[in-house]
Amino acid sequence: MPSEKRKKPATFARTCCGVSLDARERQKDVKGVLVLGRPSAPYDRLCQAVQQALSQLGTEPAVCQDNPVLLEVYGIITPPAVICNGRLILCGEDGTSCDLEEMLKVALDI
Repeated sequence: MPSEKRKKPATFARTCCGVSLDARERQKDVKGVLVLGRPSAPYDRLCQAVQQALSQLGTEPAVCQDNPVLLEVYGIITPPAVICNGRLILCGEDGTSCDLEEMLKVALDI
């Protein structure tokens, strides 16, 4: 049945912390680290946490932006979220629900 094949974006966005390697890999042209969301307290906190983790790793700072198109492409229902070289990293609203630095290392191949 076709309904079984299609996963709802909500299910995807709510999955536990991890790096997504599914169909959204088609966004491989998205280089570096992006924090997507609308200006808000959680977005600011997440952006700060990501910038801090990246400076610890000695890599380029993240780009924080409100990008509705990318949010839609990645099926992100409740922003903010972190995109790293085209992969979605789910780490909770402020990056505290998992080891953000470790996730970024994996996604950036450090």
